[in-house]
Formats: sequence, C-alpha cells, structure tokens
Amino acid sequence: IYTLPNNKHKRFTNNDKGINSLLKWINQDFCQGQKFLMLVEPTGDYGWLLQQRMLLNDDHITFSQVDAAKIRNFAKSMGYLVKTDKLDAQIIAEYGIRIDTKPMIKRSQRSEELAELVKRRRQLVDDLAREKNRSEKARIRADKNTLASIKEHSDFLTARINKIDIEINEAILCH
Repeated sequence: IYTLPNNKHKRFTNNDKGINSLLKWINQDFCQGQKFLMLVEPTGDYGWLLQQRMLLNDDHITFSQVDAAKIRNFAKSMGYLVKTDKLDAQIIAEYGIRIDTKPMIKRSQRSEELAELVKRRRQLVDDLAREKNRSEKARIRADKNTLASIKEHSDFLTARINKIDIEINEAILCH
C-alpha cells in the first residue's frame, strides 16, 4: 500500500492476518476514522478476500478497483517504465488522486452467491466449448476412445451447467 500525501509505503500479506493488520493500520495509525480511499488493481481471486473485507468494513473506507491496463497507461504517461511492487503502489495512489474512480458497491450475501454461480457457470461453459473443439479434432482422426471420453466429460459438464442454471433461477426468484 502506498499513501499520499505523506509518501509512505507499507506491505501487508494477502491473508486474514495481513488484512486485519491493514485494517488496524488504516483505522488506528493512518486515518483514525477519517475518509480513506483504497484503490487497487483487480487481482482475480487473490484480491477477493481483501475486497470482501473492505466492503464489509466501516463506511469511512471507500474501496475501488481500476483496470490494470488503465494503470499501465497512466504510468507510461507519467514516464514510469520500471515495474516494482512499491512503484506500482505509488502509481495506483497517484492515479486515485488525479482520476475520479467509482467506488465498489457493497453487495448482499445473496448477490455475492449469485455472482459466484454465474462465474462458475461461465467457467463450465468455457470448458464445454473446449471439449466440443476436441471432439471435432478427434472425429477427424477417428479416435473412438478419445471421442467416448470427451462425450462422457461433455455430458457431465452439460448436466452441471443445467444444475447451476436451476440454482441461478432459484437464487433470482428467492432474491
């Protein structure tokens, strides 16, 4: 993390202990209850825990994510060519001061669960598409054993997608 205007860099681990230390530092040592903007690059599942904890935290912490490509372009426009964790944190902090960012919205637990179901469905659909491509190649080679294996896996994926579709519909109807 890099804080402005005091230009301080501090590192925290991306686990419960590190996030607890970060929150303590923000609340007690750094901003002491004043408004605080935390701007991060999305890091997929690695950033999920931090995101959830920030969104559940006190209202004085605003959490926002910015696309990594926007940060890279901003860094280039500022003349930064070297990439280090400390410099990345500084660039993200400077971006937050110069560019208006949209805070992430706190979502309900049900909304989070629905988002995870949709994400999982997308993964399974992608897997099924890959299996269909493999099936076409196996047909060209007339490889019956591979075709049977692909069909078995495709059937499993299709059944799982159908099950998730039902779960998504139930989540929407009960929401």
